Amino acid sequence: MQKSRLCVALPYKLGQHTVFMRQFAMLMGQFLRFMRQLAVFMLQFRRFMRQLAVFMLQFRRFMRQKAVFMRQLTMIANSK
Repeated sequence: MQKSRLCVALPYKLGQHTVFMRQFAMLMGQFLRFMRQLAVFMLQFRRFMRQLAVFMLQFRRFMRQKAVFMRQLTMIANSK
């Protein structure tokens, strides 16, 4: 309440300046919030990429084992 009365008492130019500063501070706050969210997203994305890499590795291993198993099956089938 005291702040607004002070702004009215001050000259017009200075009042506009304080408004600008307030808006600028608000913008900076939003920017900082955005940067924090971006950092969180990057962290989660990195974690996701690591899990994806692990999954791909396991999937490749599984496919190789499946191929070996199929080869063994065909050898068994051919020996009969």
